[in-house]
Amino acid sequence: MNPTAAFSRYPLGLFPTPLHRLHRLEQALGGGHVLVKRDDLAGFALAGNKTRPLEFLIGDALGCESEVVVSGGASKSNFTAALAAAARSAGLECELMLPGGGLADPPVPVRMAVASGATLRFTGGDREDLDEAIEERVRELAATSRRAYAVPRGGACAIGALGFANAACELAEQGVADDATIVLPVGSGASVAGLIAGRAAVGSQWTVVGVSVSRPMDEMRAHSSSIAAACSRMMLTAEPLEAMLVDATAPGMSAVTEDERSGAVLAYETEGLLFDPFYGVKALHEALEMIRRGSSGPIVLWHTGGLTSAVPLIAGAGAS
Repeated sequence: MNPTAAFSRYPLGLFPTPLHRLHRLEQALGGGHVLVKRDDLAGFALAGNKTRPLEFLIGDALGCESEVVVSGGASKSNFTAALAAAARSAGLECELMLPGGGLADPPVPVRMAVASGATLRFTGGDREDLDEAIEERVRELAATSRRAYAVPRGGACAIGALGFANAACELAEQGVADDATIVLPVGSGASVAGLIAGRAAVGSQWTVVGVSVSRPMDEMRAHSSSIAAACSRMMLTAEPLEAMLVDATAPGMSAVTEDERSGAVLAYETEGLLFDPFYGVKALHEALEMIRRGSSGPIVLWHTGGLTSAVPLIAGAGAS
């Protein structure tokens, strides 16, 4: 039984997403056993894998009879754009807390959020302070008798992690073998937390490799482990084992090395796959390196989406 079925879920995406083998990429590499989990085809507003936590977060917000969801992120955050679209589709208002003091030329995610009716609020502070700003705004709304629902940055909480706990059940149903290694990019930590919680719930022995692109490693390890444990307690399932985390914070988010760019071009030329420079190309690079190091077991590369920023990488522009 899928333990996430006990929780409220607002349908947004098209699941299960496809899982298929990359034969032409394997041929170009001269070996390997590589599959791709196509969350870029989740089918909601270019949200990719972010559709998964949003189904449970919006479902919970509706269950709490909320009127408005409050969240936040960096100006280039695809999560905030996806949340605004999800809230609009569910008939909820959305307020987004953004760091700094305004944007002269808003990037695509901000424009998408505004197009979905989101109200922008600039904190004047740093991105790291957004969760506190979100909670403060919820308290302000409550003081005016408005029912507000707080969504932490990236949806990184136990409810948000249910999306990837459900994804683990999906992988098990798709027949992924116990000796497989799942490689996925990690930003806020909700995805890898949910996946290891779900892995414990289904009793799989997969190795989970999270390629961390933003937070310091010690902080990410503690953060994701805490969310995973809370998610497992909520589902009343087995305690999760930690994921293996790879530090991909250098040279920085959206800064792409020549090796990473070459891998992105190879994936496009062989399989027609586009990977974004913020998250996807980092996980792709780790998967390719595993193959070059002689990994013999199946590798499942999680394609998270982020397509609004993928094309410039292939075209040789917009990355450094």
